[in-house]
Amino acid sequence: MEHLTRAGREFIPWFGQTENGYLYMLTKSDNVNGILDLPHNGHSILTWSLNNTEVSKEFEIGAPSFERRLQAARKVQEAGYRIRIRLDPIVPIPGWKQLMPIPFGRSSKL
Repeated sequence: MEHLTRAGREFIPWFGQTENGYLYMLTKSDNVNGILDLPHNGHSILTWSLNNTEVSKEFEIGAPSFERRLQAARKVQEAGYRIRIRLDPIVPIPGWKQLMPIPFGRSSKL
């Protein structure tokens, strides 16, 4: 939604000027180029919700792939932002216990 609302371009610099405030953004988006150059001053934490590819295909229709989200997280991390990775939702599909370690291992390389 950032490409429509441009909320990040408004809020990130504002929180970057505060002494005690932090912006916590939760997203599935890979649309981060518009915020890479903003003066965040370490006061914005960007968090990606990731899931196994099989779960994502079934329940996150239209969302960027796991790899595209990881690439977006790397970009903002390289721009100095703090990042977090959330593995959710954990959906009980057949074989979910075998599928969940895949995102853990791949996201731990950030």
